[in-house]
Amino acid sequence: MKILAVIPARYDSQRLAGKVLASIGNKPMVQWVYEAAVSSRVFTKVVVATDSQLVADRVEAFGGEVELTSSQHTTGTDRVAEVATRYPEFAVVVNVQGDQPFVTPEMLKELVTPYLEGELPEMTTLACPLDHDTAYNDPNSVKVVCGQKQQALYFSRSPIPFIAIL
Repeated sequence: MKILAVIPARYDSQRLAGKVLASIGNKPMVQWVYEAAVSSRVFTKVVVATDSQLVADRVEAFGGEVELTSSQHTTGTDRVAEVATRYPEFAVVVNVQGDQPFVTPEMLKELVTPYLEGELPEMTTLACPLDHDTAYNDPNSVKVVCGQKQQALYFSRSPIPFIAIL
């Protein structure tokens, strides 16, 4: 099965411009993500999708593959979708977030395991138990409610359940 990993990497991030090129140790953030994706050995092809020539140049400098995308996209998902249309021969397209430098090859393998085992879910995502002390009220921590068969039912940056005080 041909699986394409697309790493959306927007230079002009609203919260922190240039985030994907921020140095962590001796490498830009996007390089850590790219190397984890390649090291997982589950992807037929790994590409970084960006509208920034600066990001493209840095990716090419470390030997990565890059696809330039429209600057009109408002989300990384839009960027991934544009690149996916260029690769119709791939059965599965994976959005590997460009600002997740601590993603591991093992996590990425787990993400695509259903496809490798012959299942064809519409999508998969990774989740882990929530640390209520540190993440429950943190809007940077996405929460998920799962059904009995571990299917995601609802995602939120707010605490779940959310209690509005009027």
